[in-house]
Amino acid sequence: MATTKSNSFIVYCDLNDQLQLLSDEEAGIVFKNIIGYSLTGQLSLTDNKAVNVVLVGMATQIDRNKQKYEEVSAKML
Repeated sequence: MATTKSNSFIVYCDLNDQLQLLSDEEAGIVFKNIIGYSLTGQLSLTDNKAVNVVLVGMATQIDRNKQKYEEVSAKML
């Protein structure tokens, strides 16, 4: 998805269940990659399937939230 002017994204607490299944190192990789995705729109998958599952899920949620934000913003204009 293309980047927007937003400099933030929402992280839902139910993600905790998935992150608890990862090592601290893997969770750090997820966090760094999802920040990059939010800024650039480019998802950097790894060779770790568990990390990729979490990344893809988070990226999908970020895309949904950005789309909703843009729809609401357009209605306000």
